[in-house]
Amino acid sequence: MDTLRDDEAMPISLFSEYTGIPQSTLRFYDKHGVLTPAFRSDGNARRYSPFQIILAKAVRVLSQMKVPLETITSHFSERTPESMLNLMSAQTFSIMREIERLSTAQAVLTTYFNLIQSGLSADTETIAVADMDEMRFSLGAPNSVTGDPSFYSSFVRFCSGAEDYGINLNFPVGGYSTSFKDFRSSTVVPEYFASITPFGNRIRPAGKYIVGYVRGYYGNVGDVTRRMLAFAAANGFATDGPVYQIYLQDELSQRDPTQYLLRITTPAKRLSRSRTRQAR
Repeated sequence: MDTLRDDEAMPISLFSEYTGIPQSTLRFYDKHGVLTPAFRSDGNARRYSPFQIILAKAVRVLSQMKVPLETITSHFSERTPESMLNLMSAQTFSIMREIERLSTAQAVLTTYFNLIQSGLSADTETIAVADMDEMRFSLGAPNSVTGDPSFYSSFVRFCSGAEDYGINLNFPVGGYSTSFKDFRSSTVVPEYFASITPFGNRIRPAGKYIVGYVRGYYGNVGDVTRRMLAFAAANGFATDGPVYQIYLQDELSQRDPTQYLLRITTPAKRLSRSRTRQAR
């Protein structure tokens, strides 16, 4: 192999420009044996080989991944194909875990963003039929409906058992009832608490839903149940489907609990003509 000539070597300023690594960092790398220059000039100035750009780029990538400099140094000082494969395999696994963490964090933010944004245009005075997109969710344990169940004590139980049901509490929490009848019988506490997550194992199908809104503290549904029933009866809809409760705005976006915004939806199913006459 030809010896690198002085006129072919790169001064630290040029090597820094080509690698994007600050000169101060290159000096630090040299001092700690992470990346030493190819040689020193007669004036003791650092001189780098153009081929060291490859190593420098690798050091930079690994450093950005928070790999300890001791680990980088130990692998690079006695590097072999096998040792580099081990290093790359370990870091690839670390990257995959970080991507998964960031993907989940993005999903949490996107879910909250969409809920809060939809709450800005909510008409709390009107019951209406609206087209709803598919929504995924996961359920916790069924809530107790005996005695005098408290919304807050039921919610604490849901949170304490969330891990058993594979629920990530970073996502928004809503409520689910298997039927409008069950929803009416226990409006303070939903039949189930639900995690509103795109990774959920249950699906609210896309379609038309009867939609009502109510503002107020958790567990407060006001007269929205009565108004939804009246709307359904007047417009020939059945109310025998499941009920989905989602807080579009809660303590995350509202400082005043009286302004928390709950959206309640149930499928808009047309009654048969005979059932429509009976309902009237």
